[in-house]
Amino acid sequence: MISNPSLIYYACIAQKIGKIAKNPEIGALAHKCIEKSPPHHSLYTHTVRKRTYIFSMADPFVIFGIFDQDLNQSEALLFLNRLRCDVERINGTG
Repeated sequence: MISNPSLIYYACIAQKIGKIAKNPEIGALAHKCIEKSPPHHSLYTHTVRKRTYIFSMADPFVIFGIFDQDLNQSEALLFLNRLRCDVERINGTG
């Protein structure tokens, strides 16, 4: 469980690089991050301006989150991993 849910600013699940968000600004940012992800990586994190951007790539899904830097990174990763597991369970791949 996340110690302080208000430290999660945004989370999404995308299949490949499809429509990511209804909010055009956050969706565009998430799309840019996914496009710039290093090849052959399953996890990528970057912290800038007190925000941590994390995405986990588990083919065919990308799970992306924006978190306050005060949230323990292990909590953020656990949160994204739970999202991935739930998607795989629903999709029948997990």
